[in-house]
Amino acid sequence: MKTLAIRNDSGTFVVSRQVDPDSFSEQQFEYMVVQALCAAYPDYRCITLGGATFRHQQERRKPDLALVARDYSHWFVVEVELSSHSLDHHVLPQVRCFSLGEPEQSCITALSNGLGLSFNRSATIATLLPRGAVVVSNRWNHAWASALRALSCPLLSVSIFDSADGNGHLEIFGQITYTSRSIGFGKYIATDRAIRFGKAIPLPTGKLEITDTEGFKTRWIIRRSQEHLWASKIDGYFNFAHESTVQIIQDINNCYSIRIL
Repeated sequence: MKTLAIRNDSGTFVVSRQVDPDSFSEQQFEYMVVQALCAAYPDYRCITLGGATFRHQQERRKPDLALVARDYSHWFVVEVELSSHSLDHHVLPQVRCFSLGEPEQSCITALSNGLGLSFNRSATIATLLPRGAVVVSNRWNHAWASALRALSCPLLSVSIFDSADGNGHLEIFGQITYTSRSIGFGKYIATDRAIRFGKAIPLPTGKLEITDTEGFKTRWIIRRSQEHLWASKIDGYFNFAHESTVQIIQDINNCYSIRIL
């Protein structure tokens, strides 16, 4: 059992003792997880995904929560698990489905309801934005962390503390980090031989290296006009159809790639 000594506003210490992790139902623990994630990750919105389903290899599974970046550049499917659950028969199959599978229409509906967005915009989030999976448990488990790491899935544990002043405290062990994010969408304009983006897209102006759809590194020039941002290839030609929708992805190493939708 852990004990915390936390200094309050008056300068005195309040002692908080950890509550038995097994004393909560999964529903009660999920409520605590939502509070913890909202506090620790203010750049994200944490919502429940009631009724949402993913499908992978003829198998359908239901996630618990979504953690959506407020700039709508990426998101995470969050699976809340009690340590009594089976790693091999439940946790890992869930993570494989949410990482590798496809969100069904029910997932888009859940995102739309939870975020207050239109169905079409929620469909963009569900199907086109980079997505990761996260597992949050009531106990830290090294075996779980190692197995999940192989699936590029972080493990977090949330501990609940009671204190004499009646104010509970939450402790999060572990960290969520994205591996890639969507910079934005644009249109290829054949007459300009350039991709036109909205002016707010966060691409640096000047020369930029972008990996194309075939994995080749290509050189581009990025310039801003009064109303748009334009991206033009320095060498070679486009093999895009006029008005093709284009997406730019940035990874954690600050490398860019392009997708044709």
